[in-house]
Amino acid sequence: MKECDLNVRLIDVTVGEAFEMLKPLFEPMLKEAVEKAVLAATEEKEVYGIPGIQKLMGNCCKSKAQQVKNSGVLDPAITQNGRKITVNVPLAKKLLKAASLI
Repeated sequence: MKECDLNVRLIDVTVGEAFEMLKPLFEPMLKEAVEKAVLAATEEKEVYGIPGIQKLMGNCCKSKAQQVKNSGVLDPAITQNGRKITVNVPLAKKLLKAASLI
């Protein structure tokens, strides 16, 4: 990082120079946010509904998630009470890998 001149007007600073000056301030916050997101994603034990199955399969389309649910591959991992679908994530991942779907 090059030295910044404190006598330069803010309007004369380029985007690159501003980015370089602000980068040390935002890097720790960004790393912390990424770590929290990764931790939250790995701790997730259940997902809900067809959108949860989509997320589990890596953001596939809604119709593909519905096909997988209807195929019976995930039946051991799915609990459905009325319209509410709950999917056990660790078991579903094992079943999807066994079926070569992820």
